[in-house]
Amino acid sequence: MQASPIDTATREPEPLGRLISMTGKAIREAFEDALNREGSSLATWVVLWRVAQGEWDSQRVLAKQLRIEGPTLTRQLHRMERAGLIQRNRHPIDRRRWRVELTPEGRELYGRLRSTAEAFGARTCAGLNERDQATLRRLLARVNENVGRHDGD
Repeated sequence: MQASPIDTATREPEPLGRLISMTGKAIREAFEDALNREGSSLATWVVLWRVAQGEWDSQRVLAKQLRIEGPTLTRQLHRMERAGLIQRNRHPIDRRRWRVELTPEGRELYGRLRSTAEAFGARTCAGLNERDQATLRRLLARVNENVGRHDGD
């Protein structure tokens, strides 16, 4: 007996985890391409963005926020320092810690990449109104929080 073609009207919906994963991969690849056209990378952009935001107090915290290992961040910071994008100085109170700041070149690149990121976000969300975009941000933040809550499971 020959198998019948799949009736798309009764096909199971794609598992949400796979849909999120594949969408994330597609977005990451396209965003990386946009950043590459600016002469940079996603790894550089995420560090520049976090340093510019100043929302961390140690390299360990920064690595955790970026979901990368400490040694990976250290290598990235070394590359960025050699490229003149950041400068690292010992913390004035705790000499074991480093303070990381953008150089003028780092601020210029950050500005260019931020514009690229904003344009990419606008293209990605074309057809979504402000309310839909706010809902998407809220839902993605919740999904991210849920995933982080179960790391290591």
